[in-house]
This record gives sequence, C-alpha cells and structure tokens, in this order.
Amino acid sequence: MRKKDREVTNKEELLNIISKCEYCRVGFCYDNIPYIVPMNFGYTYENDQLVLYFHSGLEGKKLEMIKQNNNVCFQMDCSCELVHSDIACKYTMKFESIIGQGKMYILTEEQEKIEVLQHVMKKYAPDKVFEFEGKHARIILGLKLVVEEFTGKRSTKGGTVG
Repeated sequence: MRKKDREVTNKEELLNIISKCEYCRVGFCYDNIPYIVPMNFGYTYENDQLVLYFHSGLEGKKLEMIKQNNNVCFQMDCSCELVHSDIACKYTMKFESIIGQGKMYILTEEQEKIEVLQHVMKKYAPDKVFEFEGKHARIILGLKLVVEEFTGKRSTKGGTVG
C-alpha cells in the first residue's frame, strides 16, 4: 500500500469496516475480460479466516465465469464523504474500504444455501432471526468466497494533492 498512514491492519477495525459496508463489488474474469458485479453479502470471520457469502439466481453470467475461473477479487467501501476546497486539486474523499481476493465456490446443497441466506440476512437485519425453508433454497444458488488475503484503508481527514 502506497500510503501506509491510511492502512488499517487491526482485525477488529477491518471487521468493523466490513460490517458498515452496504454491498460488495466482486470482480470476475472470463475469457481474460474483467467483469464486476455489486452484490449484497454476509460474512463470517472464524479462526483467522474471512468468508463472504452471496446468493445468486440459478443461472447467469457470473456463474459461468466462476465455473471457468473461480479466482475473484472484491472491493467494498463506506463512510464516503466528499471534502470540498477552494482549489480544484485539493478536493478529496474521506472513506473506509476493504479490498481482497480469494476463491469463489458455488453451493448447491439445500442446507448450504439456507446458511448463505441466514448469513446475508444477519448482516442486514442483525436483530432478527429468519427461518428459511427448502422452497427458498430451491430458487437460488449460494456463493461462498473464501478470502485468501484482504487489506483495509481509511482516510478520515481527506488527502492532499500537490
């Protein structure tokens, strides 16, 4: 990371950033052409392993991409605020962000898909418990991103140019 003063290394702070992000952009590569999809997500962090969970339709472009190449990257950000200035080149952004990479797996078993839905709903409605049935699992596929590495970055004062 070029600006080390913005790097976030503390795992609790990294997980706090992830908890505040509303969606995750996942980058796929298909026939050497990049493709980015913004997705709702859930996550777990256990035994020093970050895992992201997504749901998908039963068919589509991203599934074909995963089948061809399950190496993906991801990015999420939050706390974004434009910092104004009287000088054009001094405009900047405050933000918090996470980027990383890993392997994406398609989950087809009913119980796995129900767990994906539970992880996603826990992220967006942490105070509620939802029950899912087989009929819910039959209309989706689960996606599991096992993160191999990720980093965090934060700019709370905005930056300077020049």
